[in-house]
Amino acid sequence: MDHDDPPPEAAGGNRTHRAPAAAPSRLSHLGRDIGYNLAALIIGVLAFSLAITLFSAGVGTAIIYVGVFVLVGALFTASFLAAGERALARWNSGPLPPTYYRRNPGGSVLRRLLSPLGDAQRWKDLIHAVVSFPVRVLAFSVTTVWIGGALGGLTQWFWYRFIPEPKEDVWDLLGIAPVWHPWIQLGLGIVFLLTLFPISRGLALLQRALAVGLLTNERRALREETTRLSSSRTQVIAAEAGTLRRIERDIHDGPQQRLVRLAMDLEAAKRRIDPEDQSTRELIDAALSHSQDALAELRALSRGIAPPILTDRGLVAAFEAAAATSPLPVALSIGPGAGRRFPAPVEQAAYFSGVEALTNAAKHSSANQCTLALSTDGSFLTLQVHDDGVGGAHPGKGSGLAGLRDRLAGVDGTLEVDSPDGEGTTITAGIPFGG
Repeated sequence: MDHDDPPPEAAGGNRTHRAPAAAPSRLSHLGRDIGYNLAALIIGVLAFSLAITLFSAGVGTAIIYVGVFVLVGALFTASFLAAGERALARWNSGPLPPTYYRRNPGGSVLRRLLSPLGDAQRWKDLIHAVVSFPVRVLAFSVTTVWIGGALGGLTQWFWYRFIPEPKEDVWDLLGIAPVWHPWIQLGLGIVFLLTLFPISRGLALLQRALAVGLLTNERRALREETTRLSSSRTQVIAAEAGTLRRIERDIHDGPQQRLVRLAMDLEAAKRRIDPEDQSTRELIDAALSHSQDALAELRALSRGIAPPILTDRGLVAAFEAAAATSPLPVALSIGPGAGRRFPAPVEQAAYFSGVEALTNAAKHSSANQCTLALSTDGSFLTLQVHDDGVGGAHPGKGSGLAGLRDRLAGVDGTLEVDSPDGEGTTITAGIPFGG
């Protein structure tokens, strides 16, 4: 909604309530268009003069290298004044598309200083300063004429009395009697007034179109923003993978070792107590059982976070270990090239996808066996898990497939579930890894 439009509640009233709200909006637009057409010439004269002067001086003295720095100054000046033009256009008609200037590269001071010469947007700013000047002059002149014509025609009843009466022998160009002159001027004033809004609006839109065409580069800005967000996401995923590996190492080197030592101490204490002291032996047996259960759970948690075998030996070895501990028989199929190492985020996403699919098959499918296939086409890793169970799996049923799809989305991966009733389930995960 435009900031000058009436509020939504005004639209629901009767006509007498809506009319007053529309008039100020139209007058506000008219005032902004007139202000834009008149004020733009001030920026235009300054931008045109500096652009022509600095560019000519820069080209003329480029042979002695001084002109190169003058051209840099011309580009910076044009960009500074282009910012004023964008602000004026936003004030007149709302936000403009985004503008992107190339980031200052690293390196020597001279390279950073001359980097604007390779920025296409700064050259477009300089071209706009030159090309827009005649358009600004046209907008200023026509707007001034229309305002003067409207005011002069509508106020002729006041100032016409001060004009001396013409002599009898004065030649009239149109052959119209002087008595009709005031009425003709009044009619012209009305025509100028009625056409002032569309004329000023059209001129303002013409200047805005020129600003959008030369002073913005939305596609480049969006492309750079996409690149920045992709790089940021890659860094976050890599940092997450490193954090998970660190947590796994901390669990393995800390709590796991302490639980192992606790179990050993309990076994030693059990051997030293009196064989007749059954109550104490029962307490030690219970403590030993709890410590072993806690150690098993901690090891399972550690494997779920980032199993050491995945970090050390890769996907194939990790899937072989997962298949060995699976309640269902699992047949592995490794395609050509799929046995090599992949980036850590890709390996983790593929491993968790495979383990989650095997876990779901063991819990929900009533299957007798599973097949896990891993293949690659050079830039895309494909993992497929098939079981011969009852089927009917769906990401919306709370079986963990929805979370698996979200995890794969973090690495631009895809998940497909094919699970007709009574015909088993095939889960296919695809993960790009960039070749």
